[in-house]
Amino acid sequence: MAKSRKSKTPWLLIIAGALVVGYWWLKQQIDLIQVGSISIPFQKLDGTTLVLGLKLPIVNASAIAVNVTGFAGYILTPSGAVLSTVFLNRPAHVARYAQTELEFTSNIRATDLATEIFSIIASGQKLDFKGYRIKGQLRIYGIPLPIESNLL
Repeated sequence: MAKSRKSKTPWLLIIAGALVVGYWWLKQQIDLIQVGSISIPFQKLDGTTLVLGLKLPIVNASAIAVNVTGFAGYILTPSGAVLSTVFLNRPAHVARYAQTELEFTSNIRATDLATEIFSIIASGQKLDFKGYRIKGQLRIYGIPLPIESNLL
């Protein structure tokens, strides 16, 4: 008498369903994370580079503690051109129902700064820092959280 083979398909469907529900729940929790407005607590001229220190308050209103593992972003001019790249100084841990400040660094080369100043002078516009913004994505457990905030 031959043994009947049991299909593994139901178990695979149950595991896949559990993974989908887990991802959906984690995404819902990450949507509860809020970011404040960015501040520039220090600037330093280092040779031909302007170094900006940026701080971004983050509020975790979710039921889980999160690890901010990375950031990919830029400082954009009012016209939308990239002025410099922004880096997360170090990963941060944010406890549940808590707030912390993330620290970023941006290095603006003198040539990029001179080009931006020349384009402002050539267009005859007034220098308005309110148009400059930071745009990027925080990585929380590998899931991106888009950020767009004015610098001033």
